[in-house]
Amino acid sequence: MRADRMSAAIAAVLLSAGVMAAGSGVAAAQNAKAQGDYPDRPVTLIVPYAPGGVADVGMRLLGEKLAGRLHQQFVIENRPGAGGIVAAQAAAAAAPDGYTLLMTGNNAAIAEALFKSLP
Repeated sequence: MRADRMSAAIAAVLLSAGVMAAGSGVAAAQNAKAQGDYPDRPVTLIVPYAPGGVADVGMRLLGEKLAGRLHQQFVIENRPGAGGIVAAQAAAAAAPDGYTLLMTGNNAAIAEALFKSLP
């Protein structure tokens, strides 16, 4: 029984954490596919949480599904710290070519309210 509830809880968290990333990632990939062969090299998914947590596991599962669908490797890069700001900085510094995706949630809105200036 406990394993079933844990599986259901994990599924719910994965759904809430990954829906935006999955939707935007797949939509971007499908739109880019019309323009060429996207992705033609590995795609990095930046996760603003430590490895081994629910968000990390969820993004790894999502990366596997995307890799199977788009026939390209999806690399999970964990960048925990500062409420997601470290991960957001890494994504902002990446080339704007669609090969670096950021998993985020409401922490971006919260950070804006908490800090006077953001990088």
